[in-house]
Amino acid sequence: RTEADESMVTGEALLVPKLAGDQVIGATLNSTGTAICRVDSLAADSLLAGIIRMVEDAQCSKAPIQALADQVSSVFTPVVLALALATTAVWLALFHVGAVPQELQGRQPLVTSLLFGISVLVVACPCGLGLATPTAVMVGSGVAARHGVLIRGGEALEQLHAVTVCVFDKTGTLTDGRLVVGTFRRAKRTSGAAGALDDAHVLDLVRAAQEGSEHPIGAALRRYVEQQQQDGEEQRGETKQGQRRRGRSTAADFEAVVGRGVRSTVASADGQQLWRVVIGNRELLRESGCDATSVAALDSVAAPFEAAGNIVVFAAVDGEPEVIFSLTASVREDARAAVSGLQGRGIQVAMLTGDTVRAARAVGGQVGIPDDLIHASALPDSKLAFIRSLQRQGHVVAMVGDGVNDAPALAQADIGVAVGSGTEVAIGTAKVILIRPQSYLLGVLTAFDIARLTVKRIHLNLGISFVYNFIGIPTAAGALIPLANVSLPPWAAGASMAMSSVFVVLSSLSLGSFREDHGQQPRRQTPPPTRRNVLSSSSSEETQSLLLSADPQVQYHSVELV
Repeated sequence: RTEADESMVTGEALLVPKLAGDQVIGATLNSTGTAICRVDSLAADSLLAGIIRMVEDAQCSKAPIQALADQVSSVFTPVVLALALATTAVWLALFHVGAVPQELQGRQPLVTSLLFGISVLVVACPCGLGLATPTAVMVGSGVAARHGVLIRGGEALEQLHAVTVCVFDKTGTLTDGRLVVGTFRRAKRTSGAAGALDDAHVLDLVRAAQEGSEHPIGAALRRYVEQQQQDGEEQRGETKQGQRRRGRSTAADFEAVVGRGVRSTVASADGQQLWRVVIGNRELLRESGCDATSVAALDSVAAPFEAAGNIVVFAAVDGEPEVIFSLTASVREDARAAVSGLQGRGIQVAMLTGDTVRAARAVGGQVGIPDDLIHASALPDSKLAFIRSLQRQGHVVAMVGDGVNDAPALAQADIGVAVGSGTEVAIGTAKVILIRPQSYLLGVLTAFDIARLTVKRIHLNLGISFVYNFIGIPTAAGALIPLANVSLPPWAAGASMAMSSVFVVLSSLSLGSFREDHGQQPRRQTPPPTRRNVLSSSSSEETQSLLLSADPQVQYHSVELV
């Protein structure tokens, strides 16, 4: 027996028990004991190589979005040249037939006509159109960086603005990847074997018994007990010398039982008394000599926690069940605010995780994600299939993740968002990186707000340029001379052209006044008609079936324990 750390594939911190004949995944870690493995496939056919291929395929399959300014610029120059030539020709014709306004009579026909044509060329210089997008993107990206969000280019900003569904990974994203003790309960004793032990003493025995454990559950129990002891010492006002004088229990021996828990003999601080401590599941307590009736009595206390998807661990001292611990994933402090903020902005939020359904729903309930938008037990190929299913429904999808197992989904999503504490593969795949550790997930709201504000500013800049050209070109061509005797000589046309560029730049610089607002924003009035709502039953059924029956792109080549 052994246990494997498969978090690089599933994203989950809990170790997976392995028996002789079970398959293990190459590049994952053996945690306990020694395992002899038989290699069944080459490195090129491994799961890790398959994940790399999925990332490459997803990145190559997406077409870039062409900016509006590029489309306009492709026809702007020839149109302006044609207008300038037409202006010159029209004024020459008017001079020839003597139909020019009185204000222009007596002037040189050729020179005057050329001046009107030159004014059209100068005033219509597309500097404003050329500056509209890059200046706004530059300022918007800089503002985002100041608020802990790195955005890779204008395309990412434009796609963020259009997102309709945001999908979160659970472990390492909505949670910080660690287990924490949520509840501590004393068991009802059926005998007096350990009746003299108070809470502090039992917890100290648990801490000592777990000193030799490298398991995530053992680490969570140690952190919990040490925090309780520290709080108690502070309340008593003990000094460090007093703490050392009082002493703590120590483990005399330690045995890790794979997939079940630990056994340890714990000695008192003076070494005069020994306790046999067992920490693990029900089966380990029964095997270690605990009374079957006492173990069965634990069910009524443990059932509500297990039903909520929590991990329940029992501790017995000298054959008597003493303690029940309920452990949960440590949800990030800003997770609920981030989810509610996205929902308030009209963006639907889903969860995609390799963890069990009960564990996923427990976290979803804490952060505000509905059960029908939680998709659990998803491996990398299933996550990729889920993202593609949303895109086929017409949604623009953002994926927020942190691990190697999230990389294919991050690459396939319209916008991949990586948590800065995640793996290099995830960060390298994503277009948006959250780098503020104190509030990673609130950075998602900041990214969406800045993207929307930047895109609006780009549209405003383009509007300024179009309005300027709409007014400036006819004026430069002399169309207002008969009405108001107003014209633009070449020097005035050049000055007005420069001012239009200044207005565009100032408009973009005003993005620097952005202030974060993590409250809820008004919802969009109606979703785009071509997009199906993720909440619809047909959508939920389709995505669930994809998770269960999608043809994997990767063969899960493994090695088998001998």
